[in-house]
Amino acid sequence: MMDGRFPRQDVTSEILLFSSVKSLLRFRLVSKSWCSLIKSNDFIDNHLLRRQTNGNVMVVKRYVRTPERDMFSFYNINSPELDELLPDLPNPYFKNIKFDYDYFYLPQRVNLMGPCNGLICLAYGDCVLLSNPALREIKRLPPTPFANPEGHCTDIIGYGFGNTCNDCYKVVLIESVGPEDHHINIYVYYSDTNSWKHIEDDSTPIKYICHFPCNELFFKGAFHWNANSTDIFYADFILTFDIITEVFKEMAYPHCLAQFSNSFLSLMSLNECLAMVRYKEWMEEPELFDIWVMKQYGVRESWTKQYVIGPQVVVCSHVCWKSDECLIVEDGNGQLVSCAFRTNEIKKLPIYAVEETLRVLIVDESLISLNRVLNF
Repeated sequence: MMDGRFPRQDVTSEILLFSSVKSLLRFRLVSKSWCSLIKSNDFIDNHLLRRQTNGNVMVVKRYVRTPERDMFSFYNINSPELDELLPDLPNPYFKNIKFDYDYFYLPQRVNLMGPCNGLICLAYGDCVLLSNPALREIKRLPPTPFANPEGHCTDIIGYGFGNTCNDCYKVVLIESVGPEDHHINIYVYYSDTNSWKHIEDDSTPIKYICHFPCNELFFKGAFHWNANSTDIFYADFILTFDIITEVFKEMAYPHCLAQFSNSFLSLMSLNECLAMVRYKEWMEEPELFDIWVMKQYGVRESWTKQYVIGPQVVVCSHVCWKSDECLIVEDGNGQLVSCAFRTNEIKKLPIYAVEETLRVLIVDESLISLNRVLNF
């Protein structure tokens, strides 16, 4: 402010674009013009573009016993000790889930997906939540309106969350129906119309989406899952679903690893390439694990074993961080561990939870409100 006057609007906007979401929420109280500027879609979209190169928030979904609850925790990945950025955000909807599912509620099967423009998706069974953790917003999506015949057992075996633009997001549910007359249902939710659609596609023989932790990935405009065409537990191909065309395709694993028996697989993005972490199932003692990278997307022959890491106990592989130089995994004691690709340095992080319940994302802060995204 100079001579009691605010800077010109365009100068103000340019300065504010460098501010964090937390600061901008405070700046909305400075004046009506600042509030109007910060709430405008143009400013929000430009701020998102600026923040996408400076993502610094680790969002951790944790299940703890004292008191027993699910929560989000937030950490500054640029601080040496992973300083907490915000107070924990409890998930109020999980009380309802516990009531609905009674003792069948398994926090180990909660899926955390994203981020997409600062938004994340949390799913358990047919309960799907969207959240903007920076704005501390969380909402439950309406349930699917489709019912299966009585006597059929159903199970949601695959989830996906992605976006086509800043105002249109999709959630995919893959449902297994059986045991008699076994078939697969595909449901897609559209945020711009607040509606679900049943997708019928018999071209891909899906039998099973593997329940590996962190099995799903939204990458290059498509959802990816480890899947198979038989009733066996292990994956034999990667199933993709294009978010625009809504068409399924299959992608092959490396020739030498056509069937990953006795292994878990986690899909991830590494240096803008599709990648996967292969580690031994039910690992009890420290062992080596592999990082495979598809150098040319969609080309089977381009799969390369990029790194061998460990030995380290891995219960779940989560996400790359530190400019894709390290991988975050969960050890056998419910603690997060950082593994450096090039130096093989193993560092325990000060983040704990009940074993197998940790889920981790690196998120770019966003001002996009769920009230803008969800049409209800």
